[in-house]
Amino acid sequence: MRVLQLPSWYIPEGGMFCTEQSIALKQAGVEVHILANVALPWRKYKSRIYSFPRKPFFTEENGITLLRYYAKRIPFADMWNMKLWVRNTLRLYDMYFEKFGHPDIIHTHSSMWAGYAAALIKQRYGVPYVITEHRGRFSENSIESDELFPLSYHPFLYQAFENAHSIIIVSEQLRKKVALYAGENVPIYTISNVVNTDFYTEKKEQNPIRPFTFINANSYHFAKAYDVLLDAFEKVYAQYPETTLLLLGNGFDDAQFVVQLNKLRSKNKIEFKGYQPPEGVLHYLHKSDSFVLSSRIESQSVAILEAMSCGLPIVCTEVVPSEIVTPTIGVRCKTDNADALAEAMIYMIEHHANFSSTDIRQFAVSVCSQKAVASQILAVYKQIIHG
Repeated sequence: MRVLQLPSWYIPEGGMFCTEQSIALKQAGVEVHILANVALPWRKYKSRIYSFPRKPFFTEENGITLLRYYAKRIPFADMWNMKLWVRNTLRLYDMYFEKFGHPDIIHTHSSMWAGYAAALIKQRYGVPYVITEHRGRFSENSIESDELFPLSYHPFLYQAFENAHSIIIVSEQLRKKVALYAGENVPIYTISNVVNTDFYTEKKEQNPIRPFTFINANSYHFAKAYDVLLDAFEKVYAQYPETTLLLLGNGFDDAQFVVQLNKLRSKNKIEFKGYQPPEGVLHYLHKSDSFVLSSRIESQSVAILEAMSCGLPIVCTEVVPSEIVTPTIGVRCKTDNADALAEAMIYMIEHHANFSSTDIRQFAVSVCSQKAVASQILAVYKQIIHG
């Protein structure tokens, strides 16, 4: 069986979940290739955008063949960018076909817009496809998610979902919105994102003699609600002034964020570690006591799964699926509410000993390990191929 993975976004613009899933499937005996049409935002990269290769090229990464192309995303031209991305993806698929022929299945990551591109490929060549939907905007619990579906999107979303052979959602809270577009004839399965639980190992030091440390490992973005986290941490600091907050990722030089940060009494207890490779993320997870996520919009946070794999209890908002963060895993609180988040963080400090790191890790392994996820996806593939 040969599967072509088609992510809607990819490294360096995220998309590590596609790599991890591809590795897991490869280890399960599937021949996996990746077609990565990467849209680079002008405003983010500026002149650096010209340092990327200008033509598509094949490469080998992690033992997996990739066809990679870097395009430029124009500011304030959403639909134009979408149509250009899809057109380039179809051209890349033809380039892929010339070398390898058609795959048995195309596995897209998000309907927006790999799912739509796969629908056009199916229309032209008859290749079956699966959509894994990751986007938090499909979550019924995410703040302002309805505003993220303008009418101009609807025809493309209907075409993507209605023509898929199967749909995978990464959490149950995406089901309602996805089903509105998919209708009743396309099966929808819930399968977690994959995490290398052999790499993200349980921390050894369980009762450190040091101040309590929270960690978050997501780059700055409005959806991550760092404004709420700063306000919440200020309230935590008022009761527990020795508490530390570690922030991993980029973008914390945002002007509005910096203004808010500089007003805090607790700012010296917030440590910025910048972008970290997986080894760095693991290092800081092992130095922390709890992972805190303040997101407004989320589907299923890979960062939370990595922390759980290390045995860390979680503090998060209600956008995180309740089937992932159960009462034995952590504490969920109201979204966009600094008081509620602070209360949950204080509860974690005071009741941390009630959470078993071993149990948390075992749960993570059962849900998101490479073996667990690959076996479920393979069952979906076999259903498509063999009926």
